[in-house]
Amino acid sequence: MKHIPEKLLHVIWKNQLYDPENLQTTHGEKLEVIHPGESHADAGPDFFNARIRINDTSWAGNVEIHVNASDWIRHGHQNDRAYDNVILHVVRYNDCEITDRHDSVIPVLVLPCPDKLLNSYRQLVSSEKWISCEDRIGSLEPVYLHQWLSALTTERLHDKYLRMKSVLNRTQNDWEQMLFIFLASCFGIPLNQLPFEMLAGALDIREVMRIRENLFRTEALLFGTAGFLTANLPSDYYTESLLKEYGTLKTTRKTDEVPFHLWKFLRLRPGAFPSVRLALLASLIHLKFPLADATGQIRSKNDLYDLLRVRAGDYWNTHYVPGKISPPRIKYTGNTFIDILIINAIVPYLFTLGKMRNLPEKTELAIYILEEVKKENNDIIKKWSEFGINAENAFESQALIQLYQNYCSQKRCLDCQIGIRLISFRKDL
Repeated sequence: MKHIPEKLLHVIWKNQLYDPENLQTTHGEKLEVIHPGESHADAGPDFFNARIRINDTSWAGNVEIHVNASDWIRHGHQNDRAYDNVILHVVRYNDCEITDRHDSVIPVLVLPCPDKLLNSYRQLVSSEKWISCEDRIGSLEPVYLHQWLSALTTERLHDKYLRMKSVLNRTQNDWEQMLFIFLASCFGIPLNQLPFEMLAGALDIREVMRIRENLFRTEALLFGTAGFLTANLPSDYYTESLLKEYGTLKTTRKTDEVPFHLWKFLRLRPGAFPSVRLALLASLIHLKFPLADATGQIRSKNDLYDLLRVRAGDYWNTHYVPGKISPPRIKYTGNTFIDILIINAIVPYLFTLGKMRNLPEKTELAIYILEEVKKENNDIIKKWSEFGINAENAFESQALIQLYQNYCSQKRCLDCQIGIRLISFRKDL
C-alpha cells in the first residue's frame, strides 16, 4: 500500500499492534513501550503522558505521530513550544532527521505495520457495500457492540446539544423559542423539516403566546405565515375567515411568509400532510404551551404522551388540505408521531437543559426516556436488522442512526470502535 493514513498509525500505536520485543529507534537503540499514552484530539502532540524506555533510560512525556518524519517540519512543530516534551516521534517513513525548538534530536520509531492489518483496513475502506464491515460485523462480540452503541447515543445527544446551544445564542437565550423551533422542525419529518423550521424561526414565540388561547387565531397565524392562505388552493368559508384574521394579525408583523412551494405533499400519507401537521401544531400551542415550563413536570415517557397528545380543530375532521372535503376522520397526535417529537426535540431539550444548567438529573432523565421509547422504524434501522443488529429501544436506534450517518456512510472506519476492532483483532494479524 503506497499511502497509509495517519489515523491507522494512531490505531496501531494506541492498541500496540506490533511485535513489542523487537522495537528499536532509527539509531539502533532498544525501545520498550511501557504505556502508549492517552490520545489527544486537540492542538498539540497526539498522545500525552506516554512512558517508554530507550536502552536503560526511562522517559515520560508525549508522542507525536506522522506518516513521514518530514511532516514534523511541514507542520512547524520545530518552532512550537507545545512539542517541547515530545519523547518519541512515531513515523512510517523516516525521510529526514527532526529536532525540537532547542535543536535537540528527537528519537524516532519507524512503526511496523503488519501486512494482515493493512489488508484488513484496505478491504474495509474499498468496500462498496451499505456498510463496509457487513460481512464481518456478525463475528463481533456483543459486548464491544453494546459499549460502542452506548457511546454513540451520548455522542448523538451531544451533537444535538451543540445545535440547541447555537439556536439559544441566536435567540438571546430564549428557551421557549428554541424548543419551539426544534419541535416545529419535528412536525415536518420526514419531508417538511425545512419549511417547518423556517416557520418557527419567522414567528416570535411571545407573539404566539399572546393569542394562543384562541385556536382560530393561532391557526390563522400559523397557516398565514406558512404561506397556505395566499397560495393557489381551494377555499371555503373557513379558509377565507382565516385569511381575514391573518390580515388583521399581519398588520403588526413584518416577517416574510414561508414560500408555499417548499411544502411537500407527494409521497406522504394524508395524515402526514403539512396542512394536518400545522393544524396539530396549532392545537398543541393552544392547549399545552408554554412547553418549556411544562417539561419541568416530566418524569417518564407516559408523562410526555399526556403532554403531547392533542387533536386538531373540528374543521380538520373532514379535511386533509384546506378547502377540500374528505371522509370524516379525527386528526390527532398518535404514539408513533409523539415518539418522533420525544426523540428529536424533548429528549435533546432535557439533555441540553441538564448540560447548560448543571442539572445531571435532567441528562439522566433524557437517557431514561430514550430507553423507554420504542425504537424507530426507518430505513436505516430496517437495514441494520438485515445484519442481525436489532435495536431494543430508541436509545439503541439513535445509536445505530448515528453510526451509519456519521461513520459508515463516510467510511470513517478508523474512528469507529467496530472498525478498529475488526482491523486490529489479533487473530487476524
